[in-house]
Formats: sequence, C-alpha cells, structure tokens
Amino acid sequence: MQCFLLSITLCRAMEQGMAKFRWRSNKTRNGIHWSTWSYLTRAKSGGGLSFRDLCQFNVTLLTKQYGRLIPHLECLPAKVLRARYYPRGNFLTANLGSSPSYIWQSIWSARGLIEKGHGWRLGNGRVKPRSIDIRFIKVSDLIYASSVTCRYNVLKDIFYEEQVSKICSIPLSKVGMADALVWRPDGSGKYSVKSCYRLLRGK
Repeated sequence: MQCFLLSITLCRAMEQGMAKFRWRSNKTRNGIHWSTWSYLTRAKSGGGLSFRDLCQFNVTLLTKQYGRLIPHLECLPAKVLRARYYPRGNFLTANLGSSPSYIWQSIWSARGLIEKGHGWRLGNGRVKPRSIDIRFIKVSDLIYASSVTCRYNVLKDIFYEEQVSKICSIPLSKVGMADALVWRPDGSGKYSVKSCYRLLRGK
C-alpha cells in the first residue's frame, strides 16, 4: 500500500471481510452488522472506533514516498524517477507523463494531498511585492532582525491587508537557514502518516 494504488473494489472487499470478522458470532454465521463501516471509521471522539478507511489510508501511505523523494534527492529511487519523469523540475511540479509505470501513477495520485499539507518555512528567500520598491528586495528586509518579527508597517504599504495577515502568520526561521519545505499539519514540521491521514479525513 506504500507503493501501489489499490482499486476501490479491492479496498471495499477487504473492508467487507473485516466487518464480517467483527460482527459474526462464529465461522459459519455472518451475524448482525450493528453499524456501517463508514461509522466505524470515525474517530473515537466522534463515536466511531477509528478503523481505517482503506482507500484513504492507501493514499496516505503513498505520500510516504514524498518524505523519501523530497529530502533525499541523491538516493537511487529519486534519481531514477527524476530522470524519467521530471528531469528539469521537481517532484511537486512533475506531470504524469506518457506511458508512466504503475508505481509512478500510484505515487503521483497522492500528490494533491502532499500539496495540501506542505508549505514553505522562510529563511533567505526573496519576495515579489505588489509595488516594486528597491529598498525591500529580500524577505529579510521585511523582518526585524533583533526580534525576528514582521515589519508590519512596511508590509501594509506593499501588500493588501489580507495578504499582510497571511504573511505575518508564516513561521519565521530564527537561525537564518535556507528556505525549506515543511509539513504544516504537524506542529513539528515533519511528515507523519498519522497527521497525513487526519488531514485527508478532514480532522
């Protein structure tokens, strides 16, 4: 499930087998299904039993490749996929391509969830303001170096109010490191299957 996108039919068949195992009273009788599978997949706080929706969990596991391909650009799988599918770009901008392998189709199918969950942590990047002002070319020009906070008065002169509030909500690096992709749903900034599944389930 980490490498291949399973069909909906197969996932539902497995869920049906799991439901029968839960509700039947013995090996020969199916028993009464007191709750639907969709109800059982709800979180315990919502009255369910936190069982996995296998279709969604399959997509979640496929996103694990994101954690391997993005930071480890020199590993063999990343080199092979980059040479074949995105030689002039990166994983997040790659197209499905022509005659893709089933592994690539599977990994690529989870890209929407990856895009939803990741974001940038600003370090030394540049910004393109609405109105050009040569005094403010770098992101660092919009930040107080001493307190590592946004220069609100400067931002509101360059951007719309809605943009300013979004800019001020971006976490800032306190050690001057380069821009980096981080996983937003988790406070640590690191990808995890648990946080990804919760994101897909809308938790």
